[in-house]
Amino acid sequence: LLSRNVTLRDFRAHALRRNLNFDAIVRRAGYPFEKYLVQTADGYQLELHRLPRPESKRVMFLQHGIMDSSYSFVAKGASDG
Repeated sequence: LLSRNVTLRDFRAHALRRNLNFDAIVRRAGYPFEKYLVQTADGYQLELHRLPRPESKRVMFLQHGIMDSSYSFVAKGASDG
């Protein structure tokens, strides 16, 4: 599923059918994955995801919109760019 162009809706439906969560999908694609659970001062629970790349000194920060999730960043699969 990760190697072809699919809609985010199809991607999520496939993940749910296969009972895969975000970290399982990322690991299945061959990427390292770290998950951090953080509680803000006002008690809000955050789940932060990191895909480390030790050989790189550069950082890319991605933040999804209010009605989106981390799935949107991996739904199309890996690219060469």
